Amino acid sequence: MLRNLKEVHHAQEDWQRVIAVQDRLVTLLPGAWGEYRDRGIAHAEQGNTALAVRDLEIYLTNAEDALDIDAVAERVAALRRMADR
Repeated sequence: MLRNLKEVHHAQEDWQRVIAVQDRLVTLLPGAWGEYRDRGIAHAEQGNTALAVRDLEIYLTNAEDALDIDAVAERVAALRRMADR
């Protein structure tokens, strides 16, 4: 049910609600690293740069075999550049 809600809120670009759902998913599934990635992306869309970087770094550290590692690492680098401005 939470994943369905996540998809609905994501489609509506309702990042605040996506983050609320992601918080619950991370609590229920602490080893589901993709949920950290998704929450990090939602935080980035919401403008919460520090929280986005934190979650995306957790993902990068733990999801070593994921196919999107390079794209997520580039997103983290872009977020850091934005934060340094």
